[in-house]
Amino acid sequence: MFEREYDFIVIGGGSAGCLLARRLVESNCGTVALIEAGDSGDVGKVDARTVVPAYYPKTFGSRLDWVFSTELQTGLNGRRIAWPRGKTLGGSGAINALIYIQAAASDFDRWAESGCIGWDWQSVEKNLLTTLTSHVLCPVSGLQLSEITEPHAWSHAFIDACAAYGLQRKKHWLQAERDACGYYSLTQHNGRRQHTGQQLAETLPNTKIDVFRGVTVQDLKVIHDRVEKVRIVDNSNRVTELRVSGEVILCAGTIGSPSILLRSGVGPASLLRGLGINVTHDLPGVGENLQDHLMYPLIYRTHASDGLPARFSVADRQRFRHQEPGSAHGPLASNIAEAGATFGQCTSPDFQIHFTPTHYLKYPSRNAPMNCFSLAVTDLHPRSRGRLQLVSTDPNDAPRIDPGYLQHAEDGSRLLSGIETCREIANQSSLSTLVADEIMPGRKRSDASAILRSVQMFAQSIYHPVGTCRMGMDSQAVVDSELRVHGFRNLHVADASVLPDLPSANTQAVTLLVAARKFDWLSR
Repeated sequence: MFEREYDFIVIGGGSAGCLLARRLVESNCGTVALIEAGDSGDVGKVDARTVVPAYYPKTFGSRLDWVFSTELQTGLNGRRIAWPRGKTLGGSGAINALIYIQAAASDFDRWAESGCIGWDWQSVEKNLLTTLTSHVLCPVSGLQLSEITEPHAWSHAFIDACAAYGLQRKKHWLQAERDACGYYSLTQHNGRRQHTGQQLAETLPNTKIDVFRGVTVQDLKVIHDRVEKVRIVDNSNRVTELRVSGEVILCAGTIGSPSILLRSGVGPASLLRGLGINVTHDLPGVGENLQDHLMYPLIYRTHASDGLPARFSVADRQRFRHQEPGSAHGPLASNIAEAGATFGQCTSPDFQIHFTPTHYLKYPSRNAPMNCFSLAVTDLHPRSRGRLQLVSTDPNDAPRIDPGYLQHAEDGSRLLSGIETCREIANQSSLSTLVADEIMPGRKRSDASAILRSVQMFAQSIYHPVGTCRMGMDSQAVVDSELRVHGFRNLHVADASVLPDLPSANTQAVTLLVAARKFDWLSR
């Protein structure tokens, strides 16, 4: 065991952690340590799965994934649902579908009304998003953004169908809004994935930062209201204590950040005592308020077998490898969920569609049919709430993850409404002429109870967990509006776990925004 001392310790090298660490060192804010559980692998060798957009499903269940799964979900016929989360520099930004779409203005206003001071859209837009209309760079991270330049023909047919239904066709679609459709903006450049782990790696040779990889955080050592040390453990069970003279920022995500707090004695006192953990600070909201976007795929069989291939030819690979600068062509450059739509009855979107030219449930297995496309519909604002709980103090033991899917009485009926709209979109001529049959839920399933049974059998996560360290000022809040953990002078959380509820969009963009705002507060 040995000690080192830092001005800043960032825990978690995902989208938020890599962005925050890079900004701290580039601004000469002091000495920085970044702790990332993913191992270094072959130093200097880039894993193609984190570069080639179409390869991201290959990361699920691999060394790049934490391989989490939920508890048995009573609302989903007792199934466990896979929850892939990135375990590498760049985190889930290195293994996701690359979609960049910022939360709706109404999301920020709702969070401000719930007690998150300074998170209203006017404040956020004025401070950080004045260049949101740019289609070149993400305004808070500097990541390259682009639409797919050679989309699948069926993706274009889907957008035409949405427009015929009455949704507004968007170009450079960067923020969620009601009744919109288009190609998603992607963290992609020249057909290759961009993520904050790559940005950080490019700065490492010239910056003063220590990156600890392949280690997990056992706990935080607290004296009174201050974190004094971070205790990390490597794969050989060797312990290192890192002393902090300044700030500790948890960026370990909706699963990792509350888990570290709980192992450090910060959380519901009764739960901690039951695990034999000394209570450092009784903070009952840690691990509570867990939410996720549940998705149900409507799947259609087509007359032609022209869907996205599950296996790519030598010609496809050579074409991708030798692309001209500025191009992003070929099926390997596809993020699979190329196009989408949002719609609803209120000022903010109620539902989102991710369109894929695949059989959603079978792709990319070898037997995935190429004569299918899918409309994966999500209720953006479910009422159900779950929780995360430790099973032990061992950081290698996955916690109990219970999102409580469909536990609220309204969630099932809301999702059925979204499915009905998807069917209406699929009936527009640009799509209906492609369709041979509706596979799921199937044309024979027309009554609500039959469709709900299909939802319970086949609905999946779309991998947007939030809320387990939510911000606010009430007794269940974990951090304040500037993301400082209640009761501490130098402990912060800056990742998707701080969101009070789910945004009207994918979570990558708002997570980057959270990290950027935390940097501004730390550096002022």
